[in-house]
Amino acid sequence: MARRGLLALGGGAWLFGIANPVLYMIVLALITGFVLRWMKFGRYLFAIGGNEHAATLTGVPVKQIKVAVYMISALSAGIAGIIQTIIPIIACCWLEASEETNSETPRSSAIPSTAGTWSR
Repeated sequence: MARRGLLALGGGAWLFGIANPVLYMIVLALITGFVLRWMKFGRYLFAIGGNEHAATLTGVPVKQIKVAVYMISALSAGIAGIIQTIIPIIACCWLEASEETNSETPRSSAIPSTAGTWSR
């Protein structure tokens, strides 16, 4: 059951056949754009990026905003790492499923076709 959840998370296509990681990226970009354009946090972030000392003088809580930005960045990197970790699991399950349905195709048949493109 958990394996199917991981497959759906990283390799499924819930909407119009678009891969789920692409959908995650689009949603994250929309949320980020909304936060930066319409929320006080976004205005503070632009002020700190423009001139940190001037932002401090105008009353922007620079340290708190910087910590929040680093935490959001770490969370985003963690989610991206989880999604990237799921991709080899998907490939393994796909190869196992193809081996069960077609016993004539060996498990390693897909590996040489892709490995040759990466090696020099």
